Amino acid sequence: GGVKEIGEKNRGAPTKPVYTDAANEAARSVVFGQLGTVQLKKTCVMEKSMFSKSEGVPSGLSTAAATQNDEHRPLSKLVEFPGVAADVREHLDNHEAINPAGKDAYGLTALHKFATWNKSDLLEMLIPRLSRADLMAKDPAGRTARARLSV
Repeated sequence: GGVKEIGEKNRGAPTKPVYTDAANEAARSVVFGQLGTVQLKKTCVMEKSMFSKSEGVPSGLSTAAATQNDEHRPLSKLVEFPGVAADVREHLDNHEAINPAGKDAYGLTALHKFATWNKSDLLEMLIPRLSRADLMAKDPAGRTARARLSV
């Protein structure tokens, strides 16, 4: 019989809760009363890092140089090991958008990469498109592509 009594008792009750200043004040006192004498303090959040902003950028390059995005994308940024000849050929044929002598974020050109990987087929495609200065480009360690050749 308890359910029937509760139903009859609440039959005339409003369907939506009524919010009055007294109700809000009572709720506020219950919530904040539970905090007791706890005092809230303002805090300041500081971001700390064990790395400097320039860390991760290869030596000899500025942050701007490592993230430079000119209209000609460096071929070395588009080619990863082991280097697929068809992909390299396609990139090299796109003269308007690709810089065959451009450096990646580590200061390496495609010439440096291909020499390190002993990819003579890729070197044969690339070398005719490079100037003498491009052929003598040095990596961040000061080595030319010839010095990087794996024998």
